Amino acid sequence: MSSFSSSVLIPSTPPAEVYETWVNEQWRGGRGLPIVRPIITSPGDPATGLGCERSIPPLFIRERITSCTPDESVTYEVVNPSYLTFPASPGSHRGRVRFGREGGGTRVTWDVEWEPLPNAEWLSTLMVRAAIPALLGDLAKPKGGEPSSIQAILKEYGLVALLFHFTGWCTTLALVAVSLSLFGPSLPLPDALASKLSSPHSLGATIGAAVVLTETTTPARLALTVAATPAVTKAARRWGPFRAVERFVKERVAEREA
Repeated sequence: MSSFSSSVLIPSTPPAEVYETWVNEQWRGGRGLPIVRPIITSPGDPATGLGCERSIPPLFIRERITSCTPDESVTYEVVNPSYLTFPASPGSHRGRVRFGREGGGTRVTWDVEWEPLPNAEWLSTLMVRAAIPALLGDLAKPKGGEPSSIQAILKEYGLVALLFHFTGWCTTLALVAVSLSLFGPSLPLPDALASKLSSPHSLGATIGAAVVLTETTTPARLALTVAATPAVTKAARRWGPFRAVERFVKERVAEREA
């Protein structure tokens, strides 16, 4: 069984407020995720989040809140673990987020435990160690700050930005997967990873490694999205059918958020 724990202190904010922010902005709204908001497949309790299930693109990891103590803790699980989503044995994943008063603020502690799939402990550990501290760090940021450049791009060029970034992700993933399949152990990779790729049953390791290596290019792909999206959007909006699709998507989004 593998495990990981991380925490952050959020000053001058009571546990009840942090709990509400975590459920509504981070779990439901995807605060702290790179680009795409999670898809809420089951809304659960509107106040506590109990039973709320979400699917997180682009891997479409499905997570569900299984229990909670309002203003104190939330427990959740990955519903669809696999080599293509989160490489853990079915039923073994358990995440728990605790909100405890500390001084005049709140200490948020995020614990995760899981049983890795064969040859995937390194991958699952890397995914958890990358995600949890980043999400906690974003949760600790003050509200109401200026939007980042990628947030501004999404607001102005939503449809094109998402398509551009997702296409870049898919292209990068395909190129990395092909490179690992063809050249595998001859690439300058860590010894532990190279040895797994040289295994006769390394398909899971190859796919997992391709996903992880693709995610390491996120900063570069975000920068490319910010730089290229305005020009791509200007060209696309000259085409009538695209303008119609973009208008339709904006109307549906507005209806959903109303």
